[in-house]
Amino acid sequence: MIGNIRTALSALALAAVLLLPGTALAEEPADRAVVAAEEITLTGKVVAIGKESRMIIVEGPTGRQVAMKAPKEGQNFDQISMGDTVTARYFESVALAITPVADAQPGASELAAVSLAPPGATPGGTIVDQIQLRAVVAAVDAEARKVTLDVPAGGQRILKVREGVDLARVKVGEEVSVTLTEALAITIAPSE
Repeated sequence: MIGNIRTALSALALAAVLLLPGTALAEEPADRAVVAAEEITLTGKVVAIGKESRMIIVEGPTGRQVAMKAPKEGQNFDQISMGDTVTARYFESVALAITPVADAQPGASELAAVSLAPPGATPGGTIVDQIQLRAVVAAVDAEARKVTLDVPAGGQRILKVREGVDLARVKVGEEVSVTLTEALAITIAPSE
């Protein structure tokens, strides 16, 4: 369920994509940008709490369990009770700006933001992570709707691309500017 906890944060993450520095593609022609987004929301119930370790075990609707550790900075951990509902929302957005980048230096930059519930509020928090980098298109699989990129740190990153995006514009060997934004929000509501 760790993979399942990668759940969709639609409104906040979309706002982050549109509002965080370096994410907008306004200067890029619309016909040369490719955007892919994925959103997932999952819920589960708290079935175990480790007060000293700050760990909770959350069980999803299929019975699968995942352990989650609350950061020390999360002031409201003591408000979590057995049976509380945990909602995890994950959002991932990838924007490829297909523009001439011959003069740009290869590399990457990262921006991260964390927001925790204030003292006394319902436990929860949000994490937004954004990476901007230059990459080279290694493969395009139009049928599977995937683009494989060679990234500056080495290795490859495979991106899922939504229907309606014309992958014929993306060429193998082309250098692209990539902005990857991921956001995760976790809220915990008292059991009823």
